[in-house]
Amino acid sequence: MSVKQPGRHGQKWPRVFSHLAGSTGNDSGTSNLTAAHVAQTDYYVSPPAGHRWEIHRVIISLEDDKGMEITEFGNAAALSGGIRLVAVRDGVEQILNPGHAIQNNGDFGHLCYDVQRLTWANTAKEQAVARWTFARMGAPICLMTGDKLIVRFLAGSDTSTLDELHFMFQGVDLSYRD
Repeated sequence: MSVKQPGRHGQKWPRVFSHLAGSTGNDSGTSNLTAAHVAQTDYYVSPPAGHRWEIHRVIISLEDDKGMEITEFGNAAALSGGIRLVAVRDGVEQILNPGHAIQNNGDFGHLCYDVQRLTWANTAKEQAVARWTFARMGAPICLMTGDKLIVRFLAGSDTSTLDELHFMFQGVDLSYRD
């Protein structure tokens, strides 16, 4: 199915999207990834049947009490396990951050183009936001039906004390260009 959007000469445009990683891969399950993660736990996004996605970036957002330090995860102890991003294509896993799992607030700076810590007046909360642009690694992540982009919490990654933790993947659905 193609969708014609307004533009010069009626050309077709790819459809942009934002999807939260979650327990079902399609925005209908758990998307707040705060949990004890005693065992390895995977959350993911995956294109629906017949779709091709090009994922350009992930926006990582965590909210916690004020006082986030670089050596903590949020405002809690660093994760003993850590977080990995894993692309799965045709059943083959490719770890996007090999050798460097995200364990603390400072680790976002190693992988992401920009990181901000936001505070608001009259609130006891802070938010850390990081943007990891895959094109800066060399290319966007391309996924076909059955492929996944996984946020993998390694065993011992307790994020249960955070108020919120989200991974939002953004890109284009190339299926609408055909």
